Amino acid sequence: MKKSRVLFILALCLLLVATGCGQAKRSGAVSGDSDKISVPSPVHTSPSDWLWFTSGDEHYLLNLTDALAGKETAFDYKEFTRSLFRESWANSLYPEEFSSDGNWVHYGIQGPDTSIKPFYYHFASSSKRAEDEIGSVSKEMASPLRYTGDQTYAYEQNGSLIPLKLSPDDQVKGDLNRMAYSPDRQRIAYQGEDADHGKYLLIYDLEQGKITDQIKVGRDLSERDFSFYISQWHSNGSILLTINHEAYRYDTLTKQLLSLGTYLFYPLLTPDGSHLIYSKPINSVSEDEVLTQLPDYGETGLFMKDLQGDAPPRKILDQDALQIADQDIQPRQIFQSSMIVDPGSKDSAAIPKIVTMKDLPKDPVDLIPAFLDAFAQGVESGNPSLFSSYLISGSDLTPVLDQIVKDAHSHAVTYKVVKEELTVGAASDQAGEQHVPFRAVLYRDGKSTIERVELNSTAILKKNPEGVLQIADIEDFLKK
Repeated sequence: MKKSRVLFILALCLLLVATGCGQAKRSGAVSGDSDKISVPSPVHTSPSDWLWFTSGDEHYLLNLTDALAGKETAFDYKEFTRSLFRESWANSLYPEEFSSDGNWVHYGIQGPDTSIKPFYYHFASSSKRAEDEIGSVSKEMASPLRYTGDQTYAYEQNGSLIPLKLSPDDQVKGDLNRMAYSPDRQRIAYQGEDADHGKYLLIYDLEQGKITDQIKVGRDLSERDFSFYISQWHSNGSILLTINHEAYRYDTLTKQLLSLGTYLFYPLLTPDGSHLIYSKPINSVSEDEVLTQLPDYGETGLFMKDLQGDAPPRKILDQDALQIADQDIQPRQIFQSSMIVDPGSKDSAAIPKIVTMKDLPKDPVDLIPAFLDAFAQGVESGNPSLFSSYLISGSDLTPVLDQIVKDAHSHAVTYKVVKEELTVGAASDQAGEQHVPFRAVLYRDGKSTIERVELNSTAILKKNPEGVLQIADIEDFLKK
């Protein structure tokens, strides 16, 4: 009995060792016969909250995620200055907003005919692109308003221009000089003023074509139109604004105007609504006796306040270290991004670069593998623009790939192209199109599995109006 028990234990040990060896071999090399292989979850870079702020004509980015952890990561982005765009007809060259993923910056440039011509700056490639080159990203930031001359505006709806009636009555005059869009861009918040310098927060519903909210927030004590500023329309329904030395939050759901505090300016909420970011510029110093009694009066800089506790605000920017002037620091926007890296850091070289249309491979045999590599980079970064230049304008493939990238990136899925398993056949000319057969293997890396995906397809290539060969379609690309 003892002998048989020993033999059984020995056999069991040998079986476990053999099984372990087999598993080690299987995870070390991907077998062509296996569809799914268990592997450790890949490490993905988490997006950070970034603050874009200005000081005079200089533009800066500050990592708020680092600031919450007690670190300071801020740097000057000189690409935002006027030298970025040199259009002879343009008269407004400052950035207006970031895309929600932080990869693009929108510049609204008004020409002599009052039309707005948008340009977009891309971080990964440090390049500017026109609206028709970036697809769906432009729709997120495009302005639905059109300036129609003589301080009048219209709303573009179904191809028609509908005039906006910005003033609620003869006593209050509406002005879009300082305004903010709602997150869905269907409403605008802007200022109104009466003859006694009384300031109003006005909300205009573009679909309904009327003013829905009119709230008097105070009187402009400076009488120079400098004190009223709408800084943010947050996704939680809050509109943040400043008048004189007081900051407010207007809740569009409850219709309540709540004070955020005195002696703070340009307030912004972090994406999760947990912290308030604001500045105290030197030129806000006043002779107001009430203000001089405040414990923090005279202190200037950039601050963060935790709204979920009683901790005092803390300064998050050392202006002296960055040689930033105190008097005109203005927080502009908070957004999330995993793409932005200090251009002077060692990590900046790791940012994927966009291939511009003029640099696309001219040989179809080279174009396919280059596109697949760019597609894999686009999925990993969540940025379809990394491969958009390979696709001809109007391609039905564009929305399909955009959705693949969105779904894959949201689930931390990446693709890897194995060049040793990529073959591209000779191109054949068919009715002005070039049909290029190819076979490729992509490894779809999920949270716990790697899946081998085989592509046996044909790419259809066309020349665009500039004579550059681009991809019009790929048959059954990643279709299950």
